[in-house]
Amino acid sequence: MREERVLNVDHDLKGMGVLEPKTAEQLGTVEDVIVHPTRGSVLGIIMRTAHGEERWFAASEFLVGMNAVMVATKARGETVREGTLPNGSVAVRRELIGANVLTEEGKLLGQVREVYLSTARPQIAYRIAETTLQR
Repeated sequence: MREERVLNVDHDLKGMGVLEPKTAEQLGTVEDVIVHPTRGSVLGIIMRTAHGEERWFAASEFLVGMNAVMVATKARGETVREGTLPNGSVAVRRELIGANVLTEEGKLLGQVREVYLSTARPQIAYRIAETTLQR
């Protein structure tokens, strides 16, 4: 049974090493997390290589450990380009943090300030805070 940890995507997960488990070769570092924003499900991660290339891995291809992310031995990820991420997905750091959250009636609840990832499920949770204008 894996130990459940809750990580702040922007502070704890970003920059974490991405390793190939058999050789412990560092392939890159975590740049972002790909999620389905309304279901709260993790769809993948975006890794930045030492050469600055960005690749994404599906959720089934990685495991978040104590100090690193392990990717499946044969997984090499897919280059991040327009239209290559899963349909309906968003990148947490690029698109979700700072986004306004509205009720179905259009009332502003606040903005997404932080996103947390549970390592055991993988699921996400949002911290929503009032905007300056709401205060």
